Amino acid sequence: MQTAFLKLVAADIQKRFGNDLSEIAIVFNNKRPITYLKKHLSEVYGQAIWSPQFFTIQEFFRLSTDDTEASPLAQFFHLFNIHNELLIAEGKQPETLEEFYPIAEIILSDFGQLDYDLVPIEQIYLELYDNTKIDIAFQHLTQEQQGFIRQFWQSFSIAGHSGVQERFLQLWKRLPFLYDRFKEKLKAEGQTNYPTIYRDLVEGKATNQQFASSFQHILFVGFNALNKAEAKLFRQWQDQGRALFYFDADAYYLEDNMQEAGLFIRRNIFQTGLVNALGDSPNIIGNRKSTVNLYASTGKISQTKLLYDILEQHNNTEQTSAILLADENLLVPLLQSLPDVKPNITTGYPLTQSPIYGILDLWMEVHLEISQFKRRKISYQVIETFINHPLTMVPLADKLQIQREIADKQLFEIALEELHFESALPQFFVPIENSAYLIPSLILLVDDLLHGISSQERIRQIDNNLLIETKKTLNQLLLGFETVAPLSISFQIGLIKKAIAPINSAIEGDPLEGIQIMGLLESRCLNFDNVYILGANEGILPKTSNSPTFIPNSLRSAYGLPILENQDALSAYLFYRHFQYSEGIHIFYNGLVDESSTGEESRFIKQLEFESNFKFDRRIQQQTIQFADKAQEIIIEKRGEVWEKMYQDFIVNQKKISATALTTYLQSPLQFFLKHIANIKEPPSISQEFEMNKLGTVIHNVMERIFLPFKGQQDFTPTSILQGQIDKIEAHVIREIGIQYQVELKAANDLNSLQRIMLKIACEYVKMYLEYDINNYKAFRIIELENDNDYILPFPLQINGEERQVSLYGIIDRVDEVITHDDRIISRIVDYKTGGDSIIFKEIDQVFAPNTENKAMVQTLFYAYVFEQKTGRKQLEPHLYVARKMREEGTLFSGKEGIMTDEFLAFQKENFVRFLRDILQEIFNPDIPFRHNPDTVVYPSDPYTLFYREASKWADAEE
Repeated sequence: MQTAFLKLVAADIQKRFGNDLSEIAIVFNNKRPITYLKKHLSEVYGQAIWSPQFFTIQEFFRLSTDDTEASPLAQFFHLFNIHNELLIAEGKQPETLEEFYPIAEIILSDFGQLDYDLVPIEQIYLELYDNTKIDIAFQHLTQEQQGFIRQFWQSFSIAGHSGVQERFLQLWKRLPFLYDRFKEKLKAEGQTNYPTIYRDLVEGKATNQQFASSFQHILFVGFNALNKAEAKLFRQWQDQGRALFYFDADAYYLEDNMQEAGLFIRRNIFQTGLVNALGDSPNIIGNRKSTVNLYASTGKISQTKLLYDILEQHNNTEQTSAILLADENLLVPLLQSLPDVKPNITTGYPLTQSPIYGILDLWMEVHLEISQFKRRKISYQVIETFINHPLTMVPLADKLQIQREIADKQLFEIALEELHFESALPQFFVPIENSAYLIPSLILLVDDLLHGISSQERIRQIDNNLLIETKKTLNQLLLGFETVAPLSISFQIGLIKKAIAPINSAIEGDPLEGIQIMGLLESRCLNFDNVYILGANEGILPKTSNSPTFIPNSLRSAYGLPILENQDALSAYLFYRHFQYSEGIHIFYNGLVDESSTGEESRFIKQLEFESNFKFDRRIQQQTIQFADKAQEIIIEKRGEVWEKMYQDFIVNQKKISATALTTYLQSPLQFFLKHIANIKEPPSISQEFEMNKLGTVIHNVMERIFLPFKGQQDFTPTSILQGQIDKIEAHVIREIGIQYQVELKAANDLNSLQRIMLKIACEYVKMYLEYDINNYKAFRIIELENDNDYILPFPLQINGEERQVSLYGIIDRVDEVITHDDRIISRIVDYKTGGDSIIFKEIDQVFAPNTENKAMVQTLFYAYVFEQKTGRKQLEPHLYVARKMREEGTLFSGKEGIMTDEFLAFQKENFVRFLRDILQEIFNPDIPFRHNPDTVVYPSDPYTLFYREASKWADAEE
């Protein structure tokens, strides 16, 4: 690597000033380089010396005043109050804070820039007034800014109209007075801001105007873009023989006027007349022929994953390395992707990407909804987010109980007064009755978070710092709000979010060891053997947007104020300077074209590739395709604890085997194991669509309620009597829905939207079942309705050469006898189905087989077999009531081999018993393991899919 810039500076300092540096001030743009220069000075001197004093530029200029710095929020409230005083003086109505806030930031930003660049306030706003009077152009405002203006002036129109123009004209005339009164207010309060400090120094108004004379020499190191105040002061101190300047530059871009990277240093040297203490700049970039590694990733976040592999390959602890974030939004994904390295991060961990912001934002959204809709209920999603957030510390038992209750009752909304559980934030859901209590309540929440964090064994300093800074900001807002009229909760929340968004916490490490992580701007003056630049996309490097401003580009250019081209020049310089020193240069960009990326690398890269002698080694990230291997299939052998549990449950304790359990095994033996042996239950959940099984339960229970009065009667009942039940269906269904959701429901108006859909469908299905019986039969007699206690059937099996028995059972929907219109009496077993089942089957062999083609037929024959064996009744016809299809298809099972009635039915019942015995023998055969059937259709809603998805992948790979 070329000799580091700060090492050259250290050597020059020794040569010029010897060992006594006590009366020298060394000034940087930021703090980061100070540690590095101290290190180089110690290396150059090799002995103890009188140390110089180190400052950032703002710290240095701060020495010129005794006033305290006004926070951005304090400045905002000063500006608001003064603006209203001016409006009243003009005979106009004062603005509310909501109305004024959208333009306040722009006004303060413009005032600051005008101060930094010493622009005459009255003159520029007079010109703006004159220009506006001719033609107000809004094209320089972004859509967001235009939205702010619409909020400020409700009559705003991009096309322009006289009322809006008049209001702008009035604002431009008012701004010079607002500026003067604002500065007077700061002075009266003993406050200041940095733009004021700069301007006061140049105009000779600073409290400690001669502060610079307390130093024999002032060394300004690594400066690039200077505002006019800095340029004037720097030249003044240079002329006094007090200031020296160390510019980090390369002749490649300094001497070529076409190179934007050299714009500001050319301006500093050739226009301002500042002298580079290091002499002429060498042409390092122009003479280098090194290789630059350029990586196109397959997505924004993929850059960090790709970097992981590169860092693993270049893990040289003897060299210095830095990761430079052209896109600082990549910080959090980067931290999650770093290999085992020691990072030092000063770019700051943002509050907005931390778990803390998640809980603060949730609190604000909850109270915004409560205040806007005057509701005392919140959605179940909010409750689930809260109880699952790590900072709420809800006990596991409470969490499971809440989830179970929400799922059982299908609670889409929960009343606030019904929320009873322990947490670290006990006041989280307490409604705010008065908007004045919003921020105090949020401060109390922050205090609870701080207390909760302090009670943990391992305190995260980052979280602690973020919470303390958040509390400071909230207190500043609270002080400001006390000076204005009451504000709505919605506006306060918007302002709170904007105020806390910039908060971040440094992740401190060793700035001289390990891998350094920083933004490009922070890398000024610093050099590393290896640099890894992330986010080097066009549109990010350089950025394509400017800060919001009311001053159009034409005036900004005329007065020498920063414009977009200035930002491009600074970005170019920050990027190019690393090509002067670093040996290993690795640049990453998102090569994927999507809504947020063009997929192009920065034009700075293209310029260097075309103009310089660097060789660019382009690499495109390829997504690897992984094939599952045989080891991924889940196979459960029937031995050891598995066999012992099966034997104990089903043989010793006679755990019942249902028709559903049988068809589960036919679909997937592995799922049978998970549900009925391992007893892994489906997790409690709530669906935005009502569950079909709950609909089925409602319909089954309503049908039982309707037919129960007829059970056990010796005489046949005319089906016409069922006509009188049709009008009662809705009342039955509403009552049953209430039972299922564990709430009291009396009328349709008591139901929520999904329950009303369920009511409509259930009523139609029940009506359809009753009308089918009325239309197809003359009379009926109920033999049995749903009963799951009496119909348990012992079934003998051979297990390991010994005769054992298992217990079969079925819940019988309905057993009856009916008289047809041709006076035949039929004994039936009826099964109600609300899903997509069918009475049609193709081949009987495919029904009595693994992965059966007709589960409903297997289950109905199972019920018939158990009932016939227990009661001695024979010749029961299995009928399937499928609401969607019964009008067209009927209710008897049928295939190309025949209809399931008379002799064909009797024959197939015998076949079924043999099939049943074979399947049960297979289940209890210790030599046949449980494994997933890869031919089974896996539905996304199946909660067990994660267990056997790999088995399907394995089967596909085998093919």
